[in-house]
Amino acid sequence: MNIFGLVGERASSQSVQEIKRYISREESDFIALARIVMIIALVFHHVFTLPGSDFYPRHGIDPSTAHIADYLNSIVHWTAMAAVPCLSVISGYLFFRRQRVNYFELLHRRITTVVLPSIAWTSFWFFFAFLTHVWGENNGHFEWVDYDFDTIGPGLYLDGALGISRLPYAYQFWFVHDLVLTFALCPVIGWLTARAPWVLLMGLGLIWIFHVDIYPFFSPNVLLFFSVGAVAATTRFDFDWALRVLRPFRWVIGLSFVALLLGRMFQDSHRVLASYRYLCLLRGTGLLTFILLMSSLTLRDNLVLRVLRYLSPFSFFIFAFHFPTLGFIKDVIFKIPGFDSEIGMLVFFLVLPVSCVAISMVAALSLRWLSPSLFAFVNGGRADEGKQ
Repeated sequence: MNIFGLVGERASSQSVQEIKRYISREESDFIALARIVMIIALVFHHVFTLPGSDFYPRHGIDPSTAHIADYLNSIVHWTAMAAVPCLSVISGYLFFRRQRVNYFELLHRRITTVVLPSIAWTSFWFFFAFLTHVWGENNGHFEWVDYDFDTIGPGLYLDGALGISRLPYAYQFWFVHDLVLTFALCPVIGWLTARAPWVLLMGLGLIWIFHVDIYPFFSPNVLLFFSVGAVAATTRFDFDWALRVLRPFRWVIGLSFVALLLGRMFQDSHRVLASYRYLCLLRGTGLLTFILLMSSLTLRDNLVLRVLRYLSPFSFFIFAFHFPTLGFIKDVIFKIPGFDSEIGMLVFFLVLPVSCVAISMVAALSLRWLSPSLFAFVNGGRADEGKQ
């Protein structure tokens, strides 16, 4: 099973063997579980407002109007804020977890396994949304797909596909946009990691905490946490060291994350709870909590974990497919009687993201059957991904 998935490590047998020499079986299983859990978390995260509800999960909960499903939506939404830090750390760790980093080879590989597949996906969704908008405009449907398509032209396409001046149409690809920019800086990151790792992390940490705009990055999150992974891969402060340090404090870290989570859910009660720095603290503590949780599941075996391990190689496909698919599933839900009842919203809070993942898998497996080479390309990996 290819352990690299979203980080774009579609390697020759030689490079796979090179990675395996430096990544333990425990680390490999941790990564396989971590990436799929975080991708599924992102699917829940991007549900945003549930059908039948007016609650937007980035706002504070109002107990006088909130539904039970709104509480769950808020909890999962804020919990998933750890997804980008986690995926970024994994990316940095795998990039630098080798005896010799050949930047030319690694960056060339990521062009074929991350950059080109991502452009293919974002271009597909951009033009699909445009055609849907044109059809829907004449029939009063799909208003939500609009991306200023009335001004369509080369500039709008560059924004929609590459995210030049704003988020791409398939907005989840902002993460890949920033990850690709980070890949381009890997020689600098590697040089600083070898000579002044703590200076690198402190500098990026200050940029992150003070929310400094570092154009053309959309956010400092990816750059910072990728560098954390790079430092972990190239110093003695690696995966095993982190677990040894964190495990004695697992209950403190976990309870702190729960407390921070509750504070953010009820952010309207105090301006500090709604602040950006509070969100940084929530992300960081969530990352530590998630590392501890996933490490406790590593190498264990049950039906749920087997399903997650099977899904893990499809992480990139699910990531790329889930929006705007979520929006189209919402349109279907709006036509189901009782969708806006208390029970209806609670049911569809689970059905919406789960059905999105299921549809993604049907599409992936169908494409792999029809054209293994095309599937390999859009999945950022081999055509036999997911086969055990």
